[in-house]
This record gives sequence, structure tokens and C-alpha cells, in this order.
Amino acid sequence: MISHVLHFVTPPIPYFVDCGRATYPVGESHISRSNIGAFDLIVVVEGNLSIDENDKEWTLTAGDAPTLRPDADHYGAASCPVHTEIFWIHFQTYDSWRECANMDECLDSETHLLQKHTKSMLKVYGMTPMEFLLQTPWSIARISEEIGFHHASHFRPVFPEERAFPLPCSAKSLPIHARSLPI
Repeated sequence: MISHVLHFVTPPIPYFVDCGRATYPVGESHISRSNIGAFDLIVVVEGNLSIDENDKEWTLTAGDAPTLRPDADHYGAASCPVHTEIFWIHFQTYDSWRECANMDECLDSETHLLQKHTKSMLKVYGMTPMEFLLQTPWSIARISEEIGFHHASHFRPVFPEERAFPLPCSAKSLPIHARSLPI
């Protein structure tokens, strides 16, 4: 199984590009793809899928869910020995990510990645990550819910105390276009 760690800095959170389902009868293999420009999360539902990414080969089985790099080559390394089904999700981020061998390496490179992320945020949004978070009228709990981070206490030192309480409405009561952070 893939053992590297993809380290992302947010906000903004990675964004959805596309998704789908693929089935491979016995004898077929995953297509060859090069530099697709999006991360490729592959979820193996059943069967066995052999994938090679930049000369690293993995045999995936049901329950495996590797994320392949947007700037790499990947292809089916072998034919499927049994009927195989996968779901795939393509997503992307704003240039602030890094592949690490393990979590310790991610933590060691945090300062460099945060500097790179701040430059990307300034280029894309015209503001730093802190300014991005502070410009929204949403509460800490609401931001946590939207980005999938459910521990509002993580954000508490960043926001004024009056922002610590939820807004009177829930995300479900907002129009669909107002349910995500502004980009």
C-alpha cells in the first residue's frame, strides 16, 4: 500500500474536480495517465488493482484508498486477476502541498510549506490565510463545520470572543450558494 503522506495546508480547502466509477473485468487494467493536473483518490470497492506511480508499484484490494499525485505518471501495472470495481475522485488544491515520507517529515517542513501557502493565498485571494479566515462573518463552529474540522477550540485563539458563538441559522437553512466559504 502507498506509504507516503500528502501534506496540505488550508484554508482554502482542496476543491472537487470530478468523480466516477470504473469496473475492470478479469484481464483488464487501469488506464495510463500522465500529469493529469488533479489528485486522484482511488477507492477500491472490490477486487484487486495493481497501480504504478512513478516506478512505485502497489497492489490494492477492497478498502484501500490511495491518493495519487497530480504531477505524476500512473498506470495499471498488471491485469486484474478478478472482477474489480473502484470509485475515483479528482480534487486539487492551490499549490500548497507536499509529499512526505512520514508525519515527522511533514512537521519538519511545516514552516517552509506555510510560507509557500501564504504566498499562494496572496496571489490567488489577495490576502493571507489569517485575513481569509477573519473576513468571514461566520462563527468558529461554522467554519469548522464547513472545512470538516470539528474541533472549534483549534480556531479560538484566532477569532475575537464574540465570534465564538454560532450564527442563529444553520448551514441547511442557507441558500446552496452560501453554504461554502467564499472563494
